[in-house]
Amino acid sequence: MKKIFSTDRTLVVKGVAILLLLLHHISGAYFRQNAWIFKIGFVAKVCVCIFFILSGYGLAASYENKKNKGAGDRITFVLMHLKKVMLKFWTIYLIFLPINIFYAGRSLGEIYGPKRWDYMLIDFFGLNHIFKTPSMTGTWWYMGAMIVLYLLFPYLIYFMDKSKVKFFCVNLVIAICVGFAWHLSIQGTNPILFYLFPFSMGMILYQTDLLNRVLEMMKNSLFLLILDVILIVILGILRWKIGNEIDTLFGIAIILLIARVIPIKGILYRMLSMIGKYSGEIFMLHSFVYAWCFKKYVMIFHNIFTAIILTVIYSLIFAVVVEKIEKILKERIK
Repeated sequence: MKKIFSTDRTLVVKGVAILLLLLHHISGAYFRQNAWIFKIGFVAKVCVCIFFILSGYGLAASYENKKNKGAGDRITFVLMHLKKVMLKFWTIYLIFLPINIFYAGRSLGEIYGPKRWDYMLIDFFGLNHIFKTPSMTGTWWYMGAMIVLYLLFPYLIYFMDKSKVKFFCVNLVIAICVGFAWHLSIQGTNPILFYLFPFSMGMILYQTDLLNRVLEMMKNSLFLLILDVILIVILGILRWKIGNEIDTLFGIAIILLIARVIPIKGILYRMLSMIGKYSGEIFMLHSFVYAWCFKKYVMIFHNIFTAIILTVIYSLIFAVVVEKIEKILKERIK
């Protein structure tokens, strides 16, 4: 039986998550004086959790298709995926470093500090948040968390592939980590520890096929659809009141709603899937578009909706350029 939560639907969810990401960042940067926009933008940060859930889900799905699943194969598998992500990141870094210097007027000294080539190197490898060093853009904290969680993937999938007892034990450890992360999140957070739970939950959702099971039940049930909408509203209010502790459940509820209500056809699907296809590039470069380099072109109408639309358009243009350069680099590396 064909699974409901297919690659097509994953792209749509990623597209919506990118729009939430832009809403979160642009509202926080330019619309703090508008209470409602700022509140909705704050709640929209659940998009980060959605991306970590999808990352865990996607890695587990890709790993399932492998024929060889020994310890060495698990490590090789994750390193190959990490190589793809880092090649994309390095391409974006090398494009936007000169743009920042020669167009936006940000010197290396302003970005990293006088003669701090070590900070620049750390940033180049996406590890600035781990080492608490300056970065070309603050949104790259995500890279450090993602790299560590990717490296943890072989360990996590090993336990999830084994007996139910081991499966239970690893989930118990994850639950303990989440409890600890809850305390850290109040004080200032350790994103690696905090996002270990949604990343692992994404893997579990694939291993148990839970997303498809729930979507199958929701397919012909208006009651379950309404229930999901009510849950999203309640969790959205709670997120504003208490913060990001409920983001994993909130993110899963949003994923289910998007997969249930947006059809895999039509103009809306094509637009969201296009954004979803380049979600990795947009996540890495969007802050240069709306903040550091092209703010005046994004905020030309001083409207949140047009600002998001223009950021998407400019980011997609850069994303296509990044994709072309990536292909050239991959051919050269081979």
